Parts: sequence; structure tokens; C-alpha cells
Amino acid sequence: MQIKLTSGALTTIFLFFILSCSGFRGVCQELVSVMTDGVGKEILILPYSYNLDSALTEKGNIKVTKVKKVSADFKSQLARAAEQTAEAGGNVFMISRMRDHNQKGKYKVWGTAYYTGDFEQVKTRAIAKKTEKLENGKYAYLVVYRPSYRSGFNDDKRMVVTINDTLKLEMKGNTKYMIRLSKEGDLKIAGENDLLVQHLHVQLGKTYYVRPYINIPGTNKLIRSGENNIAVSKRQPYFETVDDLQGALESSLVNLITITKKM
Repeated sequence: MQIKLTSGALTTIFLFFILSCSGFRGVCQELVSVMTDGVGKEILILPYSYNLDSALTEKGNIKVTKVKKVSADFKSQLARAAEQTAEAGGNVFMISRMRDHNQKGKYKVWGTAYYTGDFEQVKTRAIAKKTEKLENGKYAYLVVYRPSYRSGFNDDKRMVVTINDTLKLEMKGNTKYMIRLSKEGDLKIAGENDLLVQHLHVQLGKTYYVRPYINIPGTNKLIRSGENNIAVSKRQPYFETVDDLQGALESSLVNLITITKKM
């Protein structure tokens, strides 16, 4: 997985991400590395509310809020946050907030830079934790989360996501479900009135992320559903799958309601 910075910096930034969630012991620990071209420095990326080591020294607040005339997708903005962390003298970045204005894929990211003199040992422990995740492949997890990026009606309006035609998840803004799966195979995820249907082929030992939303009036979206592109308009509910890096970081910020279930 590669991120190329557009600033022309000669620094290579390796982003190591550890996710630590409550609910199921050990199931949300993951290490993801992202590399940019060049030479340089390693940055450890931590999710919101991660239990920080007491040896970490705070180096300042980080914010990446420029979205005009730059590539503002999530991975590009996270790379910029890592670059700012390095410039501040840090080697650890903890995300504290992110926002996708009008749900158009143009992200803003906030967090804090830290420095640790014990970076290699911290990284080694993180790599070791990766082998322990999901109880050594005994389970898979589906994380269905709805960020709260719009104040007022949009976040308050409830929607329903149905798993395998039986498990109904009622969601409003800032709600998250963590579902432990004990079997491999196809998983059907459907929106209300079957407007959208996604099929995931579940493999044990992996975590899958799905992000539901209520569409913003005036924003017409095309969502891939099977072989078709479905137009979503007005205040229709929709959902989309999200890659591991964004899903893990973004879902760590969803903390109003967290519900755990098993299938």
C-alpha cells in the first residue's frame, strides 16, 4: 500500500497503524504499513483513545485542513499529517478527529504529534501484536460504523442495515456495530428496501468495514452495487465498503454507541 506525497519532500514516511478497540479482547489489533518514496523516517499512527505509553512526549497539535487544489482523499491527508508530525520532531501521531465535508471524499484530519526514544521496541511490540489479532484466525469481524459528520437532521435520521436478511442494525450518526463472525463464506449486506446490496466473501482472520450514511440533499452519488451503479439522491440512506486503514482509524472515532454481536 503506497502513498506518494505531492509536496516534493525528500522524506520517506512509514505509517505504522495499531488499532486497539474495546468489546472483544484482542480482536482489533492490527499493524498496517504505508510507504512513500524517498529516504527517511518512521511514523507510528495511533487511533483515537489508544492507551498512550507514559514515555511519550507531546510535540504539538497537527491539523491537515487544506482541501482545495490538492489531493484530499483520506490516505493523502493522513500522509500529510505524518509529514507534519516528522517536521514537529515527533515519530508518533494520534488521530483525534476527521471530517469528510458533505461526504465528497475530501478529508480534514486533526491529531497530536508525540516523540518516543523507544521507537524500535514499540514497533516490535506492535508487530508481535499483529500475529495475535482475531484469536489467530479463529474469527472474522465486520465493523459497521456511521460517522457523525453533519450536525442536525442528517445525523439524527435513523437508517437500517440488514446482514444476511436476518440481523437488522438500526443506526444514527456516531453509532458502531462490531460483529464477530465464526464462519467463512458470503455475507449479504443490504440497505433499506434493498436499494443497495453488497456481498462480502468473508475469510477468518480478517476485519471488514462498512460505512452507512444518509445522503445530503443536492449531493447526487453513484454507489457500486454488484454489477450496477445506483444513483442515490435527496436524503436516501446508502452504505459503502471502506478499506482497512481508513475503516480502522475512522471507526475508532465513532464512540457514542458501540454494540457488539455474534453471528
